Amino acid sequence: GKTITHEIIVTNREPKAEIASRIKAKEKVGYKHLRDVKDNVELPVEEELLSYLNKYLPDYRTTADGTLLPMDYEKFMKMYFKGLVKKASIRNYEPNKLIDSVWKGTYAMVKNDGSKLNEEVFWDVFKSIYGEEALKDKELFDSYYYNEFKECKVCCGFEEKVKEIIDFLKSKGVKLILATNPLFPLHAQEERLSWTGASKEDFSYITSYSNSSFCKPNPSYFKEIINKFDLDPSTTLMVGNDLIEDTACLKEGIDIYIVGNSLLNLDKVDINKFKHGSYEDLLNYLKENI
Repeated sequence: GKTITHEIIVTNREPKAEIASRIKAKEKVGYKHLRDVKDNVELPVEEELLSYLNKYLPDYRTTADGTLLPMDYEKFMKMYFKGLVKKASIRNYEPNKLIDSVWKGTYAMVKNDGSKLNEEVFWDVFKSIYGEEALKDKELFDSYYYNEFKECKVCCGFEEKVKEIIDFLKSKGVKLILATNPLFPLHAQEERLSWTGASKEDFSYITSYSNSSFCKPNPSYFKEIINKFDLDPSTTLMVGNDLIEDTACLKEGIDIYIVGNSLLNLDKVDINKFKHGSYEDLLNYLKENI
């Protein structure tokens, strides 16, 4: 209900110094950082979770993958966190703090510089928030992905052409790598894959937080895969639905095909810059070029 105002500031100081000075001045008269108050916001988790995410957490979209699996992202996130919070409640994790901690760990993985596996990066953040003892709960969270996580399937659609495309590529001897953002444990990636009608046996490799040291949209994520399998970028094709995260492959010399109706294009990139089309269009393209 508050009015948001904007002002243009002209200063001779460095922008960071000017901002820091103004923040300090606000603090002196009682203003607080959002990080100092958001974990104290009392919300009925089951009813208000999505509005909490939208209001208090960063605008990341790195947990969704709509290339093989059409997804209602908002519904998925709501159900995902609802299940995770319920699972963790037996160890008395405060819901809002847990959600915030998961996002902080996610952000750290996205910013990973390759010095550690994403799994290590995530749990380092979690440990810094909850202490060393919290690492004992890793098994609890893993259990969520083996059990309750499958309930999130109802948030996803189904594209019949996906299996047909995969079967065609396999018949041609093409090496298939599931290059999904490696922010989840491997079993979670395999579980989501099963919702498409495909299986882990269809792929030579599936990226997960336990085998990757970078994330999209860092081009090094694609370079890591190239190096691991000694691929030739010029004969490799990335199929994706995110015009920011997936197109980062172009910086490593990998061509891309943007597919489907579940496009992610927050920056309003001109899709005509890339090969693109429906799943039927993709299948025809592959048949013409393999």
